[in-house]
Amino acid sequence: PISLVSLIDEHRQWFKARVGLEASETPRDQAFCAHAITMGPDMVMVVEDARLDPRFATNPLVTGAPGIRFYAGATLTTKDGHNLGTLCVIDDKPRPRPSPAELERLQLLARIVVDEFELARAHRQAREKQRLLEIAETMSGVGHWRLDLGANKPTWSDTVYAIHGVDRASFDPGLDDAVAFYHPDDREMVLGHLASAIETGSGFDFQLRLVRADGSLRHVISRGVCEIDDLGRPTAIVGLFQDITETVETIATLHRREQHYRLVTENSADVITRYDFDGDGSFISPAIEKLLGYTVAETKELNLWEVLHPGDRERVTEAFGAMSRGLDQSTLQHRSRHKRGHYIWVESNLQLVRDASGAPREIVSVSRDISDRKALEFEMMAARDAAREQAQRARLAEDIGGVGYWRYDLESQDLDVSPKMFEIYGLERVERPRVEVFDDCIHPDERAWTKARIAERLKTGQADYNVTSRVVRPDGEERYISGSSIIEMGPDGSPAVIMGTVRDITDERRSQADLAASESRYRLLADNASDMITTFGPGGAIRFISPACYPILGYTPQEMIGRRIIEMTHPEDEAVIMAYYADLIAKGPSAISEPYQFRGRHKNGHWVWLEGQPKLFFDASTGKVVAIQDVARDITVRS
Repeated sequence: PISLVSLIDEHRQWFKARVGLEASETPRDQAFCAHAITMGPDMVMVVEDARLDPRFATNPLVTGAPGIRFYAGATLTTKDGHNLGTLCVIDDKPRPRPSPAELERLQLLARIVVDEFELARAHRQAREKQRLLEIAETMSGVGHWRLDLGANKPTWSDTVYAIHGVDRASFDPGLDDAVAFYHPDDREMVLGHLASAIETGSGFDFQLRLVRADGSLRHVISRGVCEIDDLGRPTAIVGLFQDITETVETIATLHRREQHYRLVTENSADVITRYDFDGDGSFISPAIEKLLGYTVAETKELNLWEVLHPGDRERVTEAFGAMSRGLDQSTLQHRSRHKRGHYIWVESNLQLVRDASGAPREIVSVSRDISDRKALEFEMMAARDAAREQAQRARLAEDIGGVGYWRYDLESQDLDVSPKMFEIYGLERVERPRVEVFDDCIHPDERAWTKARIAERLKTGQADYNVTSRVVRPDGEERYISGSSIIEMGPDGSPAVIMGTVRDITDERRSQADLAASESRYRLLADNASDMITTFGPGGAIRFISPACYPILGYTPQEMIGRRIIEMTHPEDEAVIMAYYADLIAKGPSAISEPYQFRGRHKNGHWVWLEGQPKLFFDASTGKVVAIQDVARDITVRS
């Protein structure tokens, strides 16, 4: 006797469970079950003697091994009425039709098999949801937490433990412990947010400082919402937790660099244009070629409105109209079309020019490229929006940072992908995707590497996290993706399922490249400027000086760093300079410096007349001067 749990696909029947039969599958055209599943849901097919049944008399499973004569199979019917296969009993001897009670028991067993399938599927989906949440936390760095208001007891995810620098096995946090991790100056604010949320039933969203177990300071974002019972009372607060230290430090670094090179940028060759009130330019400086790619000759055929982004024309038109009616100045940020077709962000300072009678005559515009600054603003907004999206748990894992999800069953070769995967790969969404369609998108230079990597991981069972690679969409566009995946083992210890996530990181890579290019461009300006650019502290010690110090004073930058600026000043000019800076400091951050003249000592001993124009940088919290930047030029010939 033989008993089988037989499943049917397009080409074969394969046995999920079997007793009395060595084979694990047979072709579909030999399968008795292929006939049974056509009978409809919850049916039983009985063949008393297969040799006498014209459907099976010549079947190789009847004429050869295992020599089937008797067959009784109950269909494995899902809740939606779809037959997956059968639970069947087989004998190599003819048998009479079983009694109705016996057939009913066979059907009952078939329903139990289907229930087991559904239960196993539910367990697998639950495991996959949890693993997906863990992958999403790993990729995004966003952890989740819950505070039980009855027990005053917080529960943390692994990512939250990692952010605090403690281990789940050795640390069990209480509410007081959680608050104590915050910087002493921030703890009252944390308690205030919690109290307000409990009192009003609302949520909170704050960015504060955290002191990890190892003493290091981190910047974190915490967001929470209240769970409300049937009486409208808060019972718990759940939320998200993210370490944004790198983002905060990056922004601070960029801000310092911006201050450091601001004078270089402001003294570089901006685009200067004279416009009439209709937007026609009567003069434009050669720097336009560097900004927008047009030569001066080519701009003679262009009108301002032709290169303006359509979305900005109304604002610029209103500004020109206001200046034609007497407004003296205006500053605009707008997009202008480059000769190659793309748009760049430009900041234009407009100044009204009047005729002898005082009537408005024309506009002088000084414009510069602010694409880098805008890119940073957009990047910061995008990062904040992405962090808010990460408030969705596993059911919204796709939307956390634009993550797509996929699952590949190595046994059935079924591929399941989320809608985001089609978007990332630029593919048309289909009901049953084939893995080959996604494989074809792998960049040709990386196919062999990807294939070898997958083969090695199938041997070791190791997970892969945040692996960067390239794909080529059907329209030819090349994109960068970051992928993570895990391998789920079957009962026999061999790989059964691969599942993972994919995120498009093309824009992030471009932003990083643009930022690096911007910093390089600014440094090139500083290193090649003919004016001597100096940064020194409140005590006068030189922190930075551009290479122009050598042709002006005979010293290399290395010889100047650390020396006090007053040491290089003529004794007769010291009192004047000290009074100049004292007056500038007293006026505060809003002060606008005027050029001043002094004598600096050359390395050879003679004095060089210099003209400087400094800029002071103040600490926003204390109001004290933290740095001074001066741009000086040699005016010996003029003096």
